[in-house]
Amino acid sequence: MIVEFFGTPGAGKTTLMKAAREILEEEGLCAYSVVEAARPFAQRTFLGRAVNSLSPARFRRQLLWQVFYYTSLAHRLKFLGKHQELLKYVSDSQKRRPVEADLRSRRVLYWFHHLVGYYEFLNARAQAGEALIFDDGFVHRAVHLHASIVETPDPAQIRAYMDLIPQPDILIVPCTPLDVCEERIMQRGVWKHFRDKSQEELRQYLNNSSQVVNSAIEYIKSRGWNVIEVDNSTNNAEITYAQLRNKLMNTPPLNREQSRSRTGRSMRSWKTPVPWIPHLPRPSRLAEFVKSRSRSLDIEIETVQTVVDRFGLELIDPPTNLPLSRRTRNLMLNTSAGRKVIKRYRARLEIPTIDYSHSILERLKELDFPGPRLSTSPAGETFISLESGNYALFDFVDGTNYSLSFVPSGYRHTLMNIAGQTLGRLHSALTGFMPDGWHHLGFVSYTGDWRRNLSWHSAKVEEMKEKSLSLRNDDDRTHANWLVQNCNHILDELGQVDETLRSSALTRLIIHGDYGLHNIVFHKDGVVTPIDFESSRLEWRLSDLVSALSRLRYRSGVYNFESIRNFLEGYQSAYSIGEAEWQFLPLVWRFHKLRASLIYWNSYFETGGPARKLISARDAVSQADWALKNRDTLLRLDRPISI
Repeated sequence: MIVEFFGTPGAGKTTLMKAAREILEEEGLCAYSVVEAARPFAQRTFLGRAVNSLSPARFRRQLLWQVFYYTSLAHRLKFLGKHQELLKYVSDSQKRRPVEADLRSRRVLYWFHHLVGYYEFLNARAQAGEALIFDDGFVHRAVHLHASIVETPDPAQIRAYMDLIPQPDILIVPCTPLDVCEERIMQRGVWKHFRDKSQEELRQYLNNSSQVVNSAIEYIKSRGWNVIEVDNSTNNAEITYAQLRNKLMNTPPLNREQSRSRTGRSMRSWKTPVPWIPHLPRPSRLAEFVKSRSRSLDIEIETVQTVVDRFGLELIDPPTNLPLSRRTRNLMLNTSAGRKVIKRYRARLEIPTIDYSHSILERLKELDFPGPRLSTSPAGETFISLESGNYALFDFVDGTNYSLSFVPSGYRHTLMNIAGQTLGRLHSALTGFMPDGWHHLGFVSYTGDWRRNLSWHSAKVEEMKEKSLSLRNDDDRTHANWLVQNCNHILDELGQVDETLRSSALTRLIIHGDYGLHNIVFHKDGVVTPIDFESSRLEWRLSDLVSALSRLRYRSGVYNFESIRNFLEGYQSAYSIGEAEWQFLPLVWRFHKLRASLIYWNSYFETGGPARKLISARDAVSQADWALKNRDTLLRLDRPISI
C-alpha cells in the first residue's frame, strides 16, 4: 500500500508522517518511510541476500544502501519506460520555466528522478501487509514542479500532471493556514537555497505553493482518490493525532490492506452468492470445442517452450488449445507452477496498450478484486516479446462460463443480475485509477480528448473509401459501398454527439470494454471473475453499459429487455447511476454504435476480412438509429415496467 503526504511547505507533513506510521503499525501493518525501507527491501534482491550473508557486519548497512541505490537506478529506467508521457511532460514543462524559478539550485529534476527509481524499486518489492509512506512523493512533487516565487500556477498544467502520476492508495493532506506555515518555517530555519530571499518572497512562494495544493486536491477529489484532510493548524498534537487516526480507520484501502495482511490474497469481500445454474451447451459451443481439439496448436510448441522457459517454468503436459478461443490465440498449459494460459497478443496491438491492460490487472490484484492474475518472469517482465509476437502467461481461472449455452429463463435473469453487480463493483474498484501506457480507443486523461479523435476517424474514412472501391468480392463490395455512401452522415452525427457528451461532465473511469457472459467465469465458491481486459480503457462508464446491454438481443435483432433490466438492477445495487447521468444513455448508445461502425469497417481492412465485419458495421449504424428513435424506451430501461 502506498501512502503519500501533500501540503504547503510548513503544513506539518513530517510530523504527521510519524503519527501515520505509528497508527498503521498499531493496526498490524509494517510501515516504512523510504529510508527505513531501503535496506530491508534491498535484502530481497539476489545481490542484497549475498551482501547480507557474506559481508562483515560493520560494512553491511553501507553495502545494503549501495544495493538499494544502484538497483533503484536500474528501476528508474523501468519506470520511465512505463511512464514515457510523464517523463515528457516533466521535461518539457521544466524547460519552459523561467530562470528565476531557481530549478538548478533547488535540484527539482534531480530529486524527481531519484523519486522515480526509489518508488519503482520499493513498490516492486513490497508485500501484502506493508505500507510505504512518501512525505515527498509524486503528488507533492507538484509543488516543486509548478510553484516558485515568480510563477502563477496553471491549474490546467497541474491537472495534466496529476493525470500522469501513479495514484497512491491514500493521500494525507495536512491543512494549515499560510501564516502558520510561515511561522513554522522561520522557527525551524529556511531552506539553504532560500536563505538569500526576503520575507516577502517567502510569502509569495508559500502562496503559490498553496494554489498548487488547492488546485490539485480539488481535481483528484473529483477523480475519486482517497484523500484524508487533517486540520493541523494548532500545536495540539493529541487532537491532530486523534483526527488522523479516526479518518485512517475509515479508509477503504487500509481495511483492504489489513485483510490482505491477515488472510493473504482474500477475495471474500467480492464474493456473490451464485446458485446452481442448469445449462446445456448450444451446438455452436460444441462445434467450437471440437474444432479446438482437432486443429493444430494455435501457438507453435517451440514458441510455447521459449515463453515458458523465459518465465522460469517447466511444462508438465503437452499444451492444448483453449476451448472457445476463436479470435485470440490462447493455449492451456500445465506447468510446474500450476495451470496457466499463454496468450499471444494481436500483432497490431502496441506495447503501451499491453502495458495499459497489465497495469489494470495489477491494480485489481492490489485490490484483491477477482481478475486474471499475471505471471512474472525472473526479470520482472509480465510479457515476453519474440519475433512472432508478444506473449503473456496468466493463472488459469477455474469455473463455469455460460456463454453459448441454453439456460432456463429464470436462471438467466439471475445470471444477468450477478453480471451487472460484478460490472458495478469493477467500475467502483477502478474509479480514479490511471493505468500506465495508453489505449488507442480511450480518452487521453480524465479531462482530455480521445486518443483517436474525430480528425483521426475522418482521415481513416478517406483511406477506407479508397480501399472499398477496389474490393473484388460482390457481397463485400455491396456492404462497403453502403458504408461509403453513408460515411459523411456517420462522421457528422458522431462529431455532434461527441461535442454534446464531452461538455456534459459524464463519469469517466476504466471500463472493461468487452463485457458480457462470454468474458465472465462463475466459480462455485461465489467468486465471479471478469476476464480478457485487452479492450479496457478510460471512457464514460455508460459506454461499458451500452456495450454490455446491446449484446442482449435475440437472433431477430430485438433486444431482450427483461435481461437488460435484470442486468441494470444488479449494476445499480453495486454502483448507482444518478438521474442526471442516466438521461445521457441514449446519446452514449448512439455515439458508441456510430463509432463501432467505423471500427468494424477499419478492422475489416486491417485483418483482411471476414465479410461479417462489414455486416457488423452496418448493423451498428442501425442500432445507433434505433437509439435515436427509441430514446424514451432506453430511459425507461431501469424501471420495472413493461415496454
